[in-house]
Amino acid sequence: MFDDLDPKEIETAINLLIEEGFTETPYSVWYEGNLVPPKTIIRKTYKLIGETIPRHNFNTNEAQRVLLKKGFPIVDTEEKDGFFTKKDLDSFKSLIRRTEYDKLNSIDKNIGYYLNQVSWEKTKKWAKELENKGWVVKGRKNWNIQTNNKTGQDYKQYTWYRVYPIDFKQNLLYYTIGIHTDGQLLYKLDIHRDDPYFTTLLKSVFDNLRDEVGAGWQLIPIDEIKNYSWERLVQESHNFFQKHLADYYKIEKELWKTKRLMRLTWNENDWHFPSFHKWSKENQLKKNKLYESRYGFAPEEWLFNPRYRLNGFQYGYIRGIDKMKVDEYLIDELFLYTIDPISKCRYIIGKLKQVEIIEGYDEELDCAAPVFELHKEKMINELKAVEADWSHFRRNPFLPNVKFKWSEAELYQTLLEVDVLNSDRYTRFMPYIIENELDELIQKDLEVKKLKLKFIKGEAKSVDQYSKTNSGGKSDVTRNHSAISRDLGKYLKKVKGINKDNISIELTKVGSSTIDVLLLEKEGYSLFEIKTNGNTLMNIRLALGQLFEYAFLDNEVKIKKLIIVGPAELTGISLKYFKTIQKIIKKPLEYWAYTFEDVKIESKFTITK
Repeated sequence: MFDDLDPKEIETAINLLIEEGFTETPYSVWYEGNLVPPKTIIRKTYKLIGETIPRHNFNTNEAQRVLLKKGFPIVDTEEKDGFFTKKDLDSFKSLIRRTEYDKLNSIDKNIGYYLNQVSWEKTKKWAKELENKGWVVKGRKNWNIQTNNKTGQDYKQYTWYRVYPIDFKQNLLYYTIGIHTDGQLLYKLDIHRDDPYFTTLLKSVFDNLRDEVGAGWQLIPIDEIKNYSWERLVQESHNFFQKHLADYYKIEKELWKTKRLMRLTWNENDWHFPSFHKWSKENQLKKNKLYESRYGFAPEEWLFNPRYRLNGFQYGYIRGIDKMKVDEYLIDELFLYTIDPISKCRYIIGKLKQVEIIEGYDEELDCAAPVFELHKEKMINELKAVEADWSHFRRNPFLPNVKFKWSEAELYQTLLEVDVLNSDRYTRFMPYIIENELDELIQKDLEVKKLKLKFIKGEAKSVDQYSKTNSGGKSDVTRNHSAISRDLGKYLKKVKGINKDNISIELTKVGSSTIDVLLLEKEGYSLFEIKTNGNTLMNIRLALGQLFEYAFLDNEVKIKKLIIVGPAELTGISLKYFKTIQKIIKKPLEYWAYTFEDVKIESKFTITK
């Protein structure tokens, strides 16, 4: 009955009744703040269209049903203190199911007004009452949501406000209150699930923790709302939040783990593939020896290899993870450091965020394992290239134990020595916890040393021969570099006007990179980069990038000139090329050709300006 009535004709009848006046009834249609009797509206509509109103079963319940179906909210006018009623919760439940919102349709607009001024306004009052009890409340009335359809928006399927303890730290964890999609009142502990911080794994962890303590959904059915008042609702939700306050802090601590510090094996290939490590079969029986001393490699040496990057996540292995508790699953921030096997200095490599521990997590391993298996032979060949025990790897291939978003990985371009880590305490492959004091010291060191030039006078001790490694293996090369740098130092000390205390030979660094020779002059620094190739073009190619890095990474440093030093003279094409470069760059650039044959220091360098 009445189902064939046109909503626009009903709306016309309502507007006429508002102008003419009417007698209020216990249940009414809510229209732009006016409360209009349902039966009166039906009678008026039939009168307007010139038809006789059917008399069979014509009662207020039938009128309410039809009007709500047509998009007109029904409210209880006898609720004097503005509390939730069964009628307005039923209206909310029905109206939000309408999916064809049109901002030009006055009926749809009235639904929006109703949701805002009744449903959301009552939820806001609930929130404010909790705020009066000492909770922090965030949120605003927001009855509509943006959509991709032609109208651009739709009705929000629920109401909600966020409620926090007074000393909350994380705004992504909170209690919520509001009206659920099915019209029931709801309060619970929850997280902002749409935030990118929460991975699928982390959401699952939260749900499990919340279920364990019983802090999940608390529903008040529509039919029971008559037994409630503002006082009871506020006190009941307040008591629930108080009861689970300790759980809130426990879950907060679990979701936002402390910062960690872990060591990686020293690597000369940016942790893309292994570099050479001295090892022996005898060491394999000694459990106290480092893994790389036993087998010539370590699993973390592939940590940053792009082969193991899936859907934006880098998969890899970090040894310190194996020392963590089995119930730990996330590291909020992970600083990585390594130890130079010769100098024993500790260097920070970088910082990873939101590191997920996937060891034992079958779903993640099922995703990553095929990729590692696919490249197994490549890994074996890379081990052969550095003379590692590749047969051990074939027998005992490793699986990744972590994943992290590559876009959020902060890897430093140069290794940064951190003084606070240069102690025997930080030698093991452990998941060190970074407390506030250590965190501050690390951050302070990084800020000072990151790409900064700090002049150190004097000359580093050097050797005539050194061992150089690369992906192709190990080779001993004559340290011509040391001979040139020593002679360059002697030459500069004989130059009139140069103070020996203004010369730094292989001591001054920018970040972790050592400048070959640095001369402090009145107009600024003169930087020398030594190359030992007999090909001048090769020397220019290799030296320029380093000179630019030393000169311009720290933009506070004043540079006088840049000098390339090599055991070959500029002639022909190389001279023409060098002159072209001099015209392009703004800083003075020189090439000093060195000769091994001449005994006199004064004759060892031929300078091209």
